[in-house]
Amino acid sequence: LREVQRRNIGALAQVLKEYAGKSVVIGSHGTALSTIIHYFDPSFGYNGFQKIKNLMPWIVRFSFKDGGSM
Repeated sequence: LREVQRRNIGALAQVLKEYAGKSVVIGSHGTALSTIIHYFDPSFGYNGFQKIKNLMPWIVRFSFKDGGSM
């Protein structure tokens, strides 16, 4: 999962840089999405994933400040 998170955060950072100041829609699967949420909110773990897995498709809105922080 750490490797999945590393790749996802890297790709997200590229998107945020390339489309700075714009709205972007990204589709993903639950595991990938969970690793991104966990990166920004470490309290989101296995139990959080268990809560959302039956809600798929699950839509999340992130708002990022300059530099990619939430």
